[in-house]
Amino acid sequence: MRSRFWILGYIVGLLFISSAAWSASEYQLPNKEALNASISAAESDENKTPDNGLLLNNLRDTLTLLAQIEQQQSNIDSLQKTIDESDALLQKTQENLNRLNAAESIETLAKKWDSMSLTQLLELQNESQAKLQQLQTDLSNLNVLLVAQRATPERVQAALAENLARSQQLNKLLFSAQVSRSLADKYHAELKLIDLKNEYNQLSLSGNSHLTSLYESEVAEKNLEQQQQQAIQVALQEKISALRLQQSQQQAEQQAEQSTDNNNKNEFIRQELQLNTKISQDLVEQTNMDNQLVQDGLRIRNMLDNLLQTQRNIEEQISALQGTLILSRIINKQRQALPTDSLIGGLSKRITDLRVRIFDTNERRDALYSPAVYIAGLEQSKKTVFNEEEKAQLTTILQDRRKLLTDLITRLNEELNHAINIELNQQQVSSISKELQSKLEQQSFWVRSNSPIDFDWFINFPKMAKIQLDQIVKLLNFSNWRDYLLPIGSLVGFLLLLAGAITLAKNWIKRKISWHNSNINTLRGDNQSRTILVLFYTLLLALPSTLLFLSVLILVIYFCFQSPLALLPWALKMAAFWFFIAFLLSLLRPNGIAYKHFNFSATANGMFRSSLKRSIPILVVLLNASTFTSLEETGIANDYLGEALIITALLFFLFQLAPSFSNAIKRMDQELLGDEHHPQEHTNYQRLFKFFRLLLLLIPISLILLIGLGYYYTALTLIKHIIYTYVVLILWINIRELTHRAIRVSSRQLAYRRLKELREKESTEQTEFRGEEKIIDAQDEKIALSTVNQQVTKLTDILLWILLLGLFYWVWSDLLSVAYYLDNVSLWQQTSTAENGASIVESVTLLNFLSSMVILWGTYLVVRNLSGILEILVFSRVRLSQGSPYAITTILSYAFVALGAGVAFSSLGMSWSKLQWLFAALSVGLGFGLQEIFANFVSGIIILFERPVRIGDLVTIGEFSGTVSKIRIRATTIVDFDGKEVIVPNKAFVTERLTNWSLTNTTTRVVLKVGVAYGSDLELTRDLLYKAASEAPFVLEDPAPLVYFLTFGASTLDHELRVYVNQTNERNKTVDFLNRRIDQLFKENNIDIAFNQLDVYIKNGNGQQLQIEK
Repeated sequence: MRSRFWILGYIVGLLFISSAAWSASEYQLPNKEALNASISAAESDENKTPDNGLLLNNLRDTLTLLAQIEQQQSNIDSLQKTIDESDALLQKTQENLNRLNAAESIETLAKKWDSMSLTQLLELQNESQAKLQQLQTDLSNLNVLLVAQRATPERVQAALAENLARSQQLNKLLFSAQVSRSLADKYHAELKLIDLKNEYNQLSLSGNSHLTSLYESEVAEKNLEQQQQQAIQVALQEKISALRLQQSQQQAEQQAEQSTDNNNKNEFIRQELQLNTKISQDLVEQTNMDNQLVQDGLRIRNMLDNLLQTQRNIEEQISALQGTLILSRIINKQRQALPTDSLIGGLSKRITDLRVRIFDTNERRDALYSPAVYIAGLEQSKKTVFNEEEKAQLTTILQDRRKLLTDLITRLNEELNHAINIELNQQQVSSISKELQSKLEQQSFWVRSNSPIDFDWFINFPKMAKIQLDQIVKLLNFSNWRDYLLPIGSLVGFLLLLAGAITLAKNWIKRKISWHNSNINTLRGDNQSRTILVLFYTLLLALPSTLLFLSVLILVIYFCFQSPLALLPWALKMAAFWFFIAFLLSLLRPNGIAYKHFNFSATANGMFRSSLKRSIPILVVLLNASTFTSLEETGIANDYLGEALIITALLFFLFQLAPSFSNAIKRMDQELLGDEHHPQEHTNYQRLFKFFRLLLLLIPISLILLIGLGYYYTALTLIKHIIYTYVVLILWINIRELTHRAIRVSSRQLAYRRLKELREKESTEQTEFRGEEKIIDAQDEKIALSTVNQQVTKLTDILLWILLLGLFYWVWSDLLSVAYYLDNVSLWQQTSTAENGASIVESVTLLNFLSSMVILWGTYLVVRNLSGILEILVFSRVRLSQGSPYAITTILSYAFVALGAGVAFSSLGMSWSKLQWLFAALSVGLGFGLQEIFANFVSGIIILFERPVRIGDLVTIGEFSGTVSKIRIRATTIVDFDGKEVIVPNKAFVTERLTNWSLTNTTTRVVLKVGVAYGSDLELTRDLLYKAASEAPFVLEDPAPLVYFLTFGASTLDHELRVYVNQTNERNKTVDFLNRRIDQLFKENNIDIAFNQLDVYIKNGNGQQLQIEK
């Protein structure tokens, strides 16, 4: 009704436009002859001016519009005629339907075929097949018309809106003072065409109900006729198969009679007759198998035809009804109407076996073309001689066998052809079925399935809820209990007996759990098997309530509902979720596994347990709300009860449960923050906790918005996958905690065993300071074990995260095909040139854009975590030189960035052929404005590959000295001896003089110059310098220290002490130690370190002088 009001508004708008421009409607359009004459005159005009060109274009456009006007008028007349004849055609179609319903049954037709020969039946089958193909073509055309007719209101609405806008634009142009006569003719012709289109649309809308009824009746007629023809095909094939089988059986009987009629003949001849009988029986068996294949092939072919027809209908309906609410209802109906027949398995092996058997049978038959040779070989192998009469008999037997083998080969070839055809058809059926399922799933997910929740929804809610409740009441049936009393009573009794047995053993199970818990975190009693046993006992404790719940559900569905088997999977699913929740609650008990074995805090444990208890009603509602969608009268489109229940549950979760879960997660975050032993673990999981807390808010809000906007089916699908994701996540957390506990227990037991071995070793050695040595060794062992434990934990976490991603893919994989719907949403288009020079228009879709974003995000994650992954998997196991890990990580990071960017841009249609001009332009810019930046970038690559400097090297470049801390794409960071970070462009390391104190060898020479006073003992001076060098802790013995007396100074005897140190950071320590020790030794041995002296004399005018003394 709403669309009709819109259409009425458009029609009124067109009337106003027409009344405002009545002169345009009375305008006399030129005829075709006048236009052709004007075009000829304009073309013959030698004055080729721009006005002449515009005139020609206007005349030609007007001529084209006149042709379209004639065609549109013809369409109107044809549509009017169809509407006028629709009642008569509808009546005729109803008569045809009645005639088809009253036609002879298949059994009656089959009796008429009894007198026909095999050839006549084959001709009749070909005629039926041709008629069936024609029916499928007619039915496809009718479905196109029906889909288009059903979309008439939406199509007319869009067409009238477009025509109205164009009419307003043309009338504005006509009122312009600069409109020429030829342009006015063109505009008036287009207005006339628009009026005719509007008339056609109005006529189509007025006759929509008549034409829709007619097409629906014709489709029903063709469908019924198609079904009858398919039934005739099946019956004909059965009759043909029976005749072929009868012929094969007759041959077998003849061979059997011949075998029994020759009892007194030669034993070898009798064996040959029996061999013919066996071949004839094999022929009968192959005929049966071929007949079955033919029946299966006919069934598969009908399935394929129905699928192809359904595929065409779906594509036409999607094209015509895109974006409308009715499309979702049609999609749901089509999904239920998809063929569900089973396919034939093992055909590939059967085809291979048939080919081998045909080859072997051909070999056997070819050997019979020379009976004399065969008889001679038989005589030789049997060591006997046949007389002429026996040879004649054998020749006849061999001729019969050759004919039987020929018939068998023919039957095997037919069977092979049928099997190949069925295999090909089945592949098409499988491919089309998957494609249809994917397309229907895409459309169902992205198309609105319900009306939005607005004021009308609330008004209709009481009535629709009552209708749904009435349908639920109709499903109840309390008369089945007599039929199921004994079997269901036995099953429920067994379940209750099992639950009772576990309940009786409950105290014993709890004692076992307590005993195992008491041995947790002890050196001798703790092991991983205790956690596994406690998990098993916890599962047992969760079973009684689950079995009781399942028993109640089974009793309810079998004694209260009409179709209990349809509800049995639902009962099993609910029992499985009950078991899952009961197990989780058992894990989170105050002294449960989470607290005792997994080291969860008591506070966080209690908060999660409380939140989980309160979430049970919400999970029950979310799991069962979709059951209302299966009601026949309302379905998913009018599932008011389901929408209300889900929104209520989501609101309760948003305002009640989400805060409690968020507080529990926040509590875990705070506990990790206060854990001094695992600061890195808190850093790793802090962002993850924030992400989970954000999801707790976004998920219910998003689902409520989807339901409110009418995407109810989408919300149901997401809810189902979110619940499964929740289950998978809980299972993964248990696996992770089990793995981490196994690592902790193994590490503790290993440390205990090594400490025990150490004590035993010390006890045998009887050393004096074994206690001190034990403490030192134990401390070293603890450090080593801690390092191993961290490495194993990191590697295990990586494997566990990969497992989690795999589990998430398993849960969400069925929705990956839904994403391909986004490939239909075009964002922009671009033109590219193919190899042959042709222009190709490529569309960049929303799926391409999102894919590129995912690729870039994945590249970012890989690059960000690359150093940690390589450290765990490679660098911790391979000994590399200083700086090599950093260089490898940086180069791989560049490679991943380039690869990820290339793939992302490629998904957006930016291939190298399109980007090469950009790179060419950038290269010109690099040669001028970006020359220095590009030079630094290339220098950074050279540094990473050539490695003149590495991370940790002590270098001197220019006036700067320090340790290299970072090598980046543009510059390198050096930390000088004052702790300041100096940023040096990479180009300087390549072009300037660089001193690397630790490139190939970190051993460097330290030179100290010492001057002693004249008169000092030179031998003693040398010995003291050697002594100071030998006492220095960092001075190397090889190369040995050297002392040289180099020169006589102005006031000193100059000596030089040369020593070598292993590391550059030991130079200043060594200089400091040597200076202090040399000063101390020289003082003890009365050797003066000379220094420059200055004598000052003051003179007066009389020539007197005065020496200033110290």
